[in-house]
Amino acid sequence: MTRLGHLLTLFAALGLLAATLSAQPDPNAAKSTEIELKARKLDLLNHLLPLLLKKDQINAILSGIEQCRAKEKEIETREANEMRAFETRIDQAIEAGIDKGAIPPVELLKELNTLFRGFAMRRMAVRAENAEKLVEVLKSKLDSGQQAAASNSVDVKTWDSRLDPEKMELDEKLTVFVQAVLLDRATYDVLIKMAAKAG
Repeated sequence: MTRLGHLLTLFAALGLLAATLSAQPDPNAAKSTEIELKARKLDLLNHLLPLLLKKDQINAILSGIEQCRAKEKEIETREANEMRAFETRIDQAIEAGIDKGAIPPVELLKELNTLFRGFAMRRMAVRAENAEKLVEVLKSKLDSGQQAAASNSVDVKTWDSRLDPEKMELDEKLTVFVQAVLLDRATYDVLIKMAAKAG
């Protein structure tokens, strides 16, 4: 793979090769996204409702999710600032490439590669930290039956084929539940509505 190929692969992994901001909104795509979100919420309910969560339990989970989101926001702000430091050089390299046929500077590509690899590693670390935080919330607020239901809610093999559910401890299974369900972007809204209906 070429040096640019490596960089593009990294961009894709970080979700930086999404549709361009300049593209015109597509009503069909917007509707599809809306329905997809509803379907995801339906799936989340399939995991959350069997836990029979009480209002105080939901609120404790929501508080934990809010703390996790604050940490993620902090990382996003940090990354945005770090990327801005490269913007002028990137613009200049693009202009030189288009106007003069100049190959992008190897050093710049290497620096960007290092930057985005750092982003990926940092995000993984934050996600692990957030998962650990929410597992502690579940262990402190849910009874043993609810914890068992949560730990068996997600098909571990489907989540990660390398895992063996027969050899996993409760904490490990709860971590999978947290990563697959509680850290989903749509979960917060679902839990807010569940809390409003809970007794």
